[in-house]
Amino acid sequence: MTEPSTTMRPRAAFFSSIQALRGIAVVLVVLFHLRLMEDLHGQGRQILPSLLEFAYGGVDLFFVISGFVMVSVAAGSYRSPAGAGRFLLRRAWRIVPPYWFYTSLLVAPMLLMPGVLDASHDYGKIATSYLLWPQASLPILMVGWTLIYEAYFYLAMAVAIALLPERYAGTFLAGWGITAMAVHAAAGANAPPWLTVASSPMVLEFIAGALVGLHWRRLPARYGLPCLSLGAFAFVASMFVLAQAGAHEPSPMLRTAMFGSASAVIVLGAVAWESAGPVRIPRWLLILGNASYSIYLAHPFVISLTGRLWRNTAIGQVQGLHAASVVVAILLCLAVGIASYRWLERPVQSIGGFLFKPRPTPVAQPA
Repeated sequence: MTEPSTTMRPRAAFFSSIQALRGIAVVLVVLFHLRLMEDLHGQGRQILPSLLEFAYGGVDLFFVISGFVMVSVAAGSYRSPAGAGRFLLRRAWRIVPPYWFYTSLLVAPMLLMPGVLDASHDYGKIATSYLLWPQASLPILMVGWTLIYEAYFYLAMAVAIALLPERYAGTFLAGWGITAMAVHAAAGANAPPWLTVASSPMVLEFIAGALVGLHWRRLPARYGLPCLSLGAFAFVASMFVLAQAGAHEPSPMLRTAMFGSASAVIVLGAVAWESAGPVRIPRWLLILGNASYSIYLAHPFVISLTGRLWRNTAIGQVQGLHAASVVVAILLCLAVGIASYRWLERPVQSIGGFLFKPRPTPVAQPA
């Protein structure tokens, strides 16, 4: 007789390089929003270079990373409705509690002191914001628009996990992408918000990351660093090209073609490079990567406060003080996010790890 054994869902590999890319992506987003605030309330003082108007590409990098992570954590759980349910619960627990916390920081004053904030934020707006339901305008916590896309990604992946064998994951992703682009071409500008999200070219960024997650092992490790370098060059070059063209708000298709494709090459190169052995990444960058989600949610509050100071005080009018305030704002965005990760996000995730921990299923011992 054989010894009793258990079957467990395999654990996804951890890549330090992916965490580092998360850190870089969130810093880009912080710099992008701070640059926008300078334009609005800097009183003519602009310390941050104009190229950072295109640092929103950090979101595109996030989407590619998300696709990569999704297929990694889904490995071994396909063709299982129960596995799809666990996948959705774990992903929802990952993003929703911190998002609700920061959304509530905006909703509470609206409910306690009506008229203090935007009057257009009625109860329907509050509900759709909490539920991450696609809407014509931005959610109350404006950066939550990306989480609406994430929720859509999770739902689509859950369908694949529930119904398909793992070997068909790539075919599903390709079919999803083709269908989304066909709908995008046919929908037009007056499509309802949910269809706009479902058929956005930015869906291709998630799909590209997922395909990288499925096939990165086909790239020899020796090509990893050159691939990473090429992707980084293409990413920065895209910023310069858009700046020269004056395309400050490129179409979703152009944005995806430039930043999405560059980000996919970056992620492919990073994991292939690291597959050859441990890579040396600065500890501070890994800390930023670990805290990237909390930084992403918290930084608008710091930047909003910075804008108020520039608008209502002399800080924005004095070159030296303005430059110092920019540096302080960047550091404060990162520090608040790291604190939020340590005292909010990480404890919540620890609870989720206990609640949704996979339970081993004993295999019957043969007679």
